[in-house]
Amino acid sequence: MRVSRRLFASLSSLLTALALDLAATPAEAFCRTHTCQADASCVTDESGCPVGGSALFWPRACISYSVHADGSKVRSISAADAESVLDTAYASWTTVACDDDRGPSIDVFRFDRVQCDRIEFNQCDDNANIWVFRDEEWPYEDGGLTLAQTWVHFDTRTGEIFDADVEVNTADFAITTSDDEGRSQFIAIATHEIGHVFGMDHATDQRATMYASYNRLSNMAELTPDDIEGFCTIYPPNRVVGRCDPDPYNGFSATCGDTTCDDGGCHATRPGGGTLGAWGIVVAGLGITLMRLRRRLGRRAAKV
Repeated sequence: MRVSRRLFASLSSLLTALALDLAATPAEAFCRTHTCQADASCVTDESGCPVGGSALFWPRACISYSVHADGSKVRSISAADAESVLDTAYASWTTVACDDDRGPSIDVFRFDRVQCDRIEFNQCDDNANIWVFRDEEWPYEDGGLTLAQTWVHFDTRTGEIFDADVEVNTADFAITTSDDEGRSQFIAIATHEIGHVFGMDHATDQRATMYASYNRLSNMAELTPDDIEGFCTIYPPNRVVGRCDPDPYNGFSATCGDTTCDDGGCHATRPGGGTLGAWGIVVAGLGITLMRLRRRLGRRAAKV
């Protein structure tokens, strides 16, 4: 069986709804997501962060995102509402000041809305970095604690990110775009999940936006110095990148795929050995290798 030159894997990161006190932890630091998390082979550094293999990052100067056209009907969040919040949340990351007040070396564009609600990464066809609301049920067994989940698909050797999709749990939580007391604010959830999209892992500082649990008493929509330091470490102003090309991997598609991939590049090697076909799924700790296919459509981009 032919094996691709790149090894693909994906990780999911969860934001839970546990209440916290804001006492400082012994070690406070930003953490980056690493390729070792795909096969649970990481070690922990002195700050409590998982490390091993390569750290994840987008290798390009800009990326894109798309919202599912239905929005959340059960929570009365239209696709336009979601886009407005997400534009603000993405900008909170991309407009931070790094060295000498220069900005980070990555930007974001909003693409057309999508009809596909599946978490997919297509090695041989078009893709989209989607945000989708799960209104009917949350399809994971996690005790009803997960507010949102981000899937990041990456090269297991280099850590280069190719695709990122986010699911929001509107089935179990009264998530809102307003500031209503006692409800979970979408802006806070989105800002946290965008950190994962960019390659940030859960921070050890309980006050940080990237801490693992949502706390209504803290403003997770406002980045802390810890969050900013991590983001500027991944995307420093002087990073050498090519021209801005926000197209998803292989191009943009608004619909789920139903084609067959017979290219040798559609096979992937499981970290640690073994070969998977284009419809392989392997659960490994927090990671899952997921490959599917989709058809091609046009797109339009709006600057965020």
